[in-house]
Amino acid sequence: MSTQPSRVEGNQEFHGNVTFMAQVAMATDGQISDDNIAASANIAASKLEHQFPVRYVQASNVTAYDHTEVVHAVYGVTGTVVAIEAGCIDPCTGTAEIDVDLLVGGTSILSSAITLDSSNTARVGESGGIATAAVANGNVIEVSVKAKGPDTGNFEYVEEFLGDAGDTLPGIWGTNGQTANSTEDYVTDSGCGIFQLATDGTSEAQATQLTSNDNLWIDLYEKPIIEWRVNMNLSAASVMTANDRLVMGVCSAHANAEDDLDAVTINAWFRMDGTSANITLEADDGTIDESPQDSTIDHVDSAWMHFKLDFADLSDVKFYINGTEQGGATVSMANIVSTTLVQPIFCIQRDDADADIHIMNIDQVKVTSGRTAGTMGKGVYCVVILQEKAA
Repeated sequence: MSTQPSRVEGNQEFHGNVTFMAQVAMATDGQISDDNIAASANIAASKLEHQFPVRYVQASNVTAYDHTEVVHAVYGVTGTVVAIEAGCIDPCTGTAEIDVDLLVGGTSILSSAITLDSSNTARVGESGGIATAAVANGNVIEVSVKAKGPDTGNFEYVEEFLGDAGDTLPGIWGTNGQTANSTEDYVTDSGCGIFQLATDGTSEAQATQLTSNDNLWIDLYEKPIIEWRVNMNLSAASVMTANDRLVMGVCSAHANAEDDLDAVTINAWFRMDGTSANITLEADDGTIDESPQDSTIDHVDSAWMHFKLDFADLSDVKFYINGTEQGGATVSMANIVSTTLVQPIFCIQRDDADADIHIMNIDQVKVTSGRTAGTMGKGVYCVVILQEKAA
């Protein structure tokens, strides 16, 4: 007796009901589409599988804290955990870490907890490995968050420059002048406090600066925000003269006021050069030297202006003038490595032939950042992708 199945060749049309007495097997997958299913089919939920996300979140501006929360209870004959991803709105710094785990019946089903640390990127999730994917009817699914390591809070330093002419600066600050004719001193009776850098009318090369004497104390990996106010009176109203320049911001070592600014290894600063009122900005992370670009905001002579640098994202360092973000291209310092330290710098450099008087009045420098020991991340979130077949 032949064991071969009966075979019908060619296209066939059936103009009446067709009854199959056993299962129908499709030789090729994907032959039945949505169009082939009647709108009134009313397929029972028990015959469907559903894939959907369940979410866990801590508030975006809240430091991560230990917490375990039920995110789902399985209601179906079978279920599968398809994927899990966790992240932070504001990642950890230093050695701080956050462990995110997925529990079923109180027991982890991951190969290991997802560890969020300083290597994570803001708002970019990290996937976890699933050791036991199957879940059963009635299983309770929980997300567990454990904040680990140091969380010493933010570091903040504010310098108001309160002093009389001739007073000694606090230990973190130091000045340098190319000659004895420039001025680096407090301004007496200045109200809220001013420190002044100025060249004088002597015909010679002059340079003057305020730094931390190459004591590097601002950690760029700790997402610092540096801001200050200055009022500048330049020789030709809103500009200097050819070959004169000034910078304001942060940098690595710059021992002498007259040293080449373009040779500084690490810097992020606002800059003015020569006979232009343009305030430009520049950055160097030791690998990428971002060329100076116009901020699209011009200097206003003898007016107080507020400047801010925000290193929350080293791939997109923010430069602000009077609360407005600079209008040029994105500035990246993505090659900065952990514990890269810098110092504030305010520097004026004047060409040999000049006798121009440039004055920079500095009022309040404020630095806010995480601490090198580590600051806990904020805004922990977790997304779990589940697949279930309803009972």
